[in-house]
Amino acid sequence: MSLNKIVEKSNILLDGVLLEGRVLVIDLIKDSQDLDPHADLHVAPLVGAGKLASLSDLKKSNKIALLRRIWRSVCLAMHYIHGLGYAHGSLTPDSIVWDSENRRIFIPEWDSSGIEPDLKALPFCPPELLGDKKISGATDIYFLAALLFFIETGEIVHQGDNENSLKNSIQNNIIHPILNTEDAKNHDNICRVVSKGLKTPQPDRYSAVVELLEASESLLKSPPPRELWYDISTALTTYMVIVGIFLWFLVWMFSS
Repeated sequence: MSLNKIVEKSNILLDGVLLEGRVLVIDLIKDSQDLDPHADLHVAPLVGAGKLASLSDLKKSNKIALLRRIWRSVCLAMHYIHGLGYAHGSLTPDSIVWDSENRRIFIPEWDSSGIEPDLKALPFCPPELLGDKKISGATDIYFLAALLFFIETGEIVHQGDNENSLKNSIQNNIIHPILNTEDAKNHDNICRVVSKGLKTPQPDRYSAVVELLEASESLLKSPPPRELWYDISTALTTYMVIVGIFLWFLVWMFSS
């Protein structure tokens, strides 16, 4: 099945099970491992879940390392789904759910083909979803690039003062100003990696999800954010002060 045609998501089968009205369940994949479709992907009703949080919730809690692992797991799963000839069409921080107790990811809404994106989805939405509403693998690549941008920066791709201005930004593919900077010389820079996935002509985007994933590998392995380094340096400074006071106290005792 070609990914360039309208995808009837209600017909999606995974190991013979219809995804309509159910969720795709992805086991969190380790950084050093690849996806094992038969072990890591499941189709199930949303039952028996543990404590759930959206990716927006995780971002508010600054769980960047976990977000990156979830994003990688979702990318690998969507690459497999695209290989079956299907796409999702609405991969946003609020549509991907993390089950912390069972260490797995839920992706629902597989039966919403042709529906205009809701207000929460619009900041991450590609232009085609406000046009002919044909979803494809390239649609998911756009969403995943926008999701990566959100995870790494906390910013959203499309901005607007109201719903109409937001839709205008989408239709004209007016993206966040920092993504348009011409002086991003580092090939692995977040702006350069994300911008390619946000091109208006779908063929100009990454040819496959794994291509986006490979382009982002150095970002995913980047050092801890400045805030974390600040916390580490503060803890080390405090430790050294305590040790210094203790040593001074020992010297004072033995010299008395």
